[in-house]
Amino acid sequence: MATPKVQWVKENGLGVSVMAVDFAKVVTAAATSTPILGAAAEILCSILQQISQTQQNAVFAKKIADRCVRIFTEIHEMLDRSGVASGSIISSLIEKFEMDLSDVKTFVATEVQKNVLLRFLLAKKSAEQLKDLQERVDETMKLFQTKTLILLGAAAERGLSNTQHVESVVSGKDLVEEDYDVANLSHIALREELFAGNGFRFHSTIVNGRVAAVVKVFEGRDAQQNWRKTVEFDETVMHSHILPLKAKSVANSRTPFTVYSINVPRSPELFIATAISSGVNPTFVAGATLISSISSALDYLDCSDIPLDSVDIENISIFMDDTNKVVLSLNTYHGLSNSTLSDIPPSQTILDAFNQLCLKTFNAANQSLYQDYIVRDEDMSIPSDMVVGSSLGVGPKDDGLFYIPDSVNDAEVSQSRRVIIYQPLDDCAITLKDISRQFKGVLESQSFTSFPLGRTARVNRVRGGRVWHGSHRCKGYLRKAVTMTSMVKNCRVITDTTPILHELCPICGERVQEGPFRCVCGTADDGVSPTVRCSECLARGHSRCSTAKDFLCKDCVPGGTSRTLEEGLGQYGEGSPPESRGPHRLPGHSATSITSAPDHISSAANASTLESALSMVH
Repeated sequence: MATPKVQWVKENGLGVSVMAVDFAKVVTAAATSTPILGAAAEILCSILQQISQTQQNAVFAKKIADRCVRIFTEIHEMLDRSGVASGSIISSLIEKFEMDLSDVKTFVATEVQKNVLLRFLLAKKSAEQLKDLQERVDETMKLFQTKTLILLGAAAERGLSNTQHVESVVSGKDLVEEDYDVANLSHIALREELFAGNGFRFHSTIVNGRVAAVVKVFEGRDAQQNWRKTVEFDETVMHSHILPLKAKSVANSRTPFTVYSINVPRSPELFIATAISSGVNPTFVAGATLISSISSALDYLDCSDIPLDSVDIENISIFMDDTNKVVLSLNTYHGLSNSTLSDIPPSQTILDAFNQLCLKTFNAANQSLYQDYIVRDEDMSIPSDMVVGSSLGVGPKDDGLFYIPDSVNDAEVSQSRRVIIYQPLDDCAITLKDISRQFKGVLESQSFTSFPLGRTARVNRVRGGRVWHGSHRCKGYLRKAVTMTSMVKNCRVITDTTPILHELCPICGERVQEGPFRCVCGTADDGVSPTVRCSECLARGHSRCSTAKDFLCKDCVPGGTSRTLEEGLGQYGEGSPPESRGPHRLPGHSATSITSAPDHISSAANASTLESALSMVH
C-alpha cells in the first residue's frame, strides 16, 4: 500500500504539514503496508490531533510536529519501497524513533496548554527543549539517512557478499563509483545548460542512462590546460559545500569534461527568488542558507592554503540540489580563452570574494523578479537618520515624521516590492568561520514564524551622492528590503514608502520621475504621506487633498492659488492651518505611532535585532 500522502500548505509564508487523510486512515495504512511503523504512526497521529484541537498559536509545537511528519513520511516510503519489514538494525532504529516521538508528544501537550503569558515567560526554555528534540529526531533521520541503512539491511538480508558495495553504502554514497564510469560524451545525455563561464559550460546530465549529475565541458584553444588544472584542483579538495568530482574524460580528449555528483541542480537565484515571493522570513532563511554555505566553503579553501587571488568570482559557480544544499565549483585556470574581464573587480582578500559573491547572487535574484530592478546607493549603507529602536520595533529618530498606515490593505501590499540586499560591513573584524557559525546556528535553532528581525524605516533617499526627497508616493507602495550582513545581529528589514527615481511603480504603473510638489493645501511634502500626480503636469500633491477623480495641482486648478489653498485648508476643519494643530493624523492613527510592514512581528518579546536569536543558539 502506498504511503499516506502529505499535503504541504502555506501558513505565514512557511510550509506547514497537514494530513490529507483522516488520522485513522494514516494509522491503518501504516499498519497495513509497514506494520513495524504502526506504533510510531499512532504516536504521530496523537501529536497532530493535539495541535489540531488547540486554539493557541503554539509555534514551537507546530514546528517540531512538522519535522516529525516529514521524517515519518520519508521513513515510511523507504521501507515501503525496499520491502524491509524486520531486522535488528531496522527495529532498533524504529524503537528509537518511537521514543523520540513520545518525548515530542509530551512537549507538544505542554506547549498547547500554555497561554500567551506563559509562552512569553517560558520562551527561552521552550526554545532549548525544541532544539534538543530537533537534534534527536534529526539524528534518527541521519541514521536512516536517505536510504543508506535501509539499503544495508536489505543487502544483508539478501545475502550480498560484496564487501566493497556494502562499505560504499555505509559511507553515505547513494551511488557506487562504477555508476560514473565514463570515457567519452557518448555515455552522457546532456540536458539544459546551467552556467556558461570563460572557457567552460555546465550542463545537467544523465550518466549511463540512470545517474543524475552535472558535467563541465571545456572549450576554446586552452581547453586541455583548463581541464588539467581543474582536475588537479578538484582532486585536492573535499568539502560538503564544494562540488565533488566523480569522473573525468580521458587525457587529450577532443572534448574534455569533468562529471560531478549533484542531484537535481538548480540556481541559487531561483531558490532565493522563490523565497522572496513567499515572505520576509523565508527570504531571510534563503539568504542565511547561502551566506552560511559560501562562507564555510571559502573558509575551508583559505585554511587549506588554496589561494583565490587569481580567481575571478565570475568563474565561481554556485548550485543547489533538491535538498537546498549549496555547493560551489571553482574554475582556477586563466588562459587565453579566459581573458575576458569581469564587470566585478578582482577580490583583494578572501572576505572580498565572499562579499562579492553574496552581492552578485542576491542582485541576480532580485533582477529575476523585477526587470527594472536598480541597485540603490542607499542600500549599501544604513541611513544616518535611522536608529534601531526598542524590542517593540524600530524607526527613525523623529518618529513623528513617519508612519505606514494600517489602512494599507493586503491587495495593495501584494503589489509592493520585497527584495534581498547584501550590505558589506566596513572595517568588520570577523572571520569566515565566524560568519558560517552564526548563520548556521540561527538556521538550526530558530522558529521562523516569529523570527525577531529588526525593522528600520527609511525616509531619505540618496542619489548621486546627495539626498533626494522623492514625492512620488502612491498609497499602498511598500518596499521591504531584507538586508543581510556578515553579522547576524545587524540583519534587518528596511522599509520604504517611496520608490526610487526611474523605478516602475507597481501601484500606478508609471515610471517614477522628478517633479515639483504643489499641493492645493499649500503645505510642503512631509516625505511620507501618499501623493497623487497632477493630471496636467508632473507636480504632485497629497492624496488626502484630492477630492476629484483628476487631481490638479495649485498652479493648474482654475481660479488660482488663493482659492484652492482655502479649499485645501478645509480638509482639516475649523479653517485653521494644519501646522497650528501639530502633526498630521490619518483616521485611526496617532501622530507619532510607527506601524511596521504587514508581516512585522508585534509581540513585545521580539527583539529589534537578531541578538535574541543568537542567545538561543548558545
